[in-house]
Amino acid sequence: MTDDQFKALVKQLDTLLSPLKAIAIVQLARELYPLAERERLIAEYRALALADIEAHKALRQAYDKLTPPDMSYEERVKTCGEEEAKRQLSPVTVAMDNKRRTSVALDAFRNEHQLIARIFDSAE
Repeated sequence: MTDDQFKALVKQLDTLLSPLKAIAIVQLARELYPLAERERLIAEYRALALADIEAHKALRQAYDKLTPPDMSYEERVKTCGEEEAKRQLSPVTVAMDNKRRTSVALDAFRNEHQLIARIFDSAE
């Protein structure tokens, strides 16, 4: 077997491996979680993931609304004063805090329910 043939074989095996992993994860979850609990946890994870996505979008929008967008906090303080700089950056700060909270909640769920997270992530 040549090196190119070996690489082609590995590539084909990789395409088979992903669906097999997904099947194994789902079967293991069926063994460990009753259906109702599995569905509840998947719904909870989906809600946490969507909240994290929305928080990221809100943070991006808050940054996009800054005028000028590329000015640092220190430059804003020099230009407009500390109170105005804080006021201008307040939406970004709020959005950043919210994003941090959603990320922490999502990470905590992933750590506690790794199998459920893998089911959800493999379905996407």
